[in-house]
This record gives sequence, C-alpha cells and structure tokens, in this order.
Amino acid sequence: MIQRIQSIYLLLTTALMAVFLFLPIAQFDTTDGIYSFTAQGISTVEAMTTPVQDSAAAVTQTSVFTPTWGVFVLGTVIAVLSFITIFLYKN
Repeated sequence: MIQRIQSIYLLLTTALMAVFLFLPIAQFDTTDGIYSFTAQGISTVEAMTTPVQDSAAAVTQTSVFTPTWGVFVLGTVIAVLSFITIFLYKN
C-alpha cells in the first residue's frame, strides 16, 4: 500500500488538508475589528465604543460569523480523494 513515494505524498496531502479544515488560515486586525478566516467561515469581532457619562467610553463587542461552505467542502473532497487514491494502487 505505502510502497511508492507518491503514496507518501498523498498521505501528507491528506494530513495537511485535515489540518487546513480546522485551523485558522488568516487573521486580520483592522480598526473595525478582528477578522479571522477559517475553512468553516469568516468570523468578525467588531469593537464599538459608545460614549457614557463621566467621560468614560464603553466598549462593546459584537461577533458575526459568515459561513464559507464551499471552502470547507472542497477541502474535505481533496482530503478524502487523496486518501482513497492511496489504496487504489494494485500490484
């Protein structure tokens, strides 16, 4: 089964795609808030300051999640196909 170097590469691809599906890909810190991009979606934490009495400002945070199902499905398909391809070699 794992007799060829291509099988090692396919196994490495499967492992890296599995990691890709669950770890953050990128994180951006802007003045509007923090944007975190994962395979499941983009999450946003926006900080909003509102004036309060006595010159203190209250900071409230709102969290928004936008799913990116296409990226997650494509990553899953790549991981599954590369794993199945390892076992298709006969001889």
